[in-house]
Amino acid sequence: PLNQALAILRKDLQNTVPPRGTLSGQFRYGVSGSSVTGTGTSGVNLGVSNPGTTTSALGQSGGLDFFASTAVISDDGPWPDIQEINYQLAEPIDRDKALGKDLVRSVNRNLLAYSTQTPDPQRLVGNIEKLEFYFYDGAQWRDVWDTSGGDSSLPQAVRVRIYPAVEQRLATQRLEPVELIVQIQT
Repeated sequence: PLNQALAILRKDLQNTVPPRGTLSGQFRYGVSGSSVTGTGTSGVNLGVSNPGTTTSALGQSGGLDFFASTAVISDDGPWPDIQEINYQLAEPIDRDKALGKDLVRSVNRNLLAYSTQTPDPQRLVGNIEKLEFYFYDGAQWRDVWDTSGGDSSLPQAVRVRIYPAVEQRLATQRLEPVELIVQIQT
């Protein structure tokens, strides 16, 4: 599941849409006390673990919120290939059996909706202790990015660190994070 989650995350980040255009929106992470404007959708409460950070247009607090051209176009739906995506940690469905939190990918396909939309959450992998995103601006790695504020373009690269959860009896052993670095094509 972790490898599959990393593949999905890599594909989404590689196909990030710049924050200019009709069906594109902001690229945001780590911005306190603000709210993303965009699709006007409202999300479901997933038990977010990142208080005080970005509130996405999907209505979720925390995580990385951006637009990507990774949706599959089909004859059954009127949606374009651009979709709004939010990655964040959420409380697991079965808290008694889980060690950590779940990595959740929420998607909004209907970017031109007149009414409030509910995102489609997908739990990618469980037992995650911590999720970190860093953004390369050409000179340094930063832990905050906001194209609706001071950042006018996308970062050149995104580094993702996923820390696996460890059982209490093994708490003295700390597992190394799984790291993924994705270059963003602008």
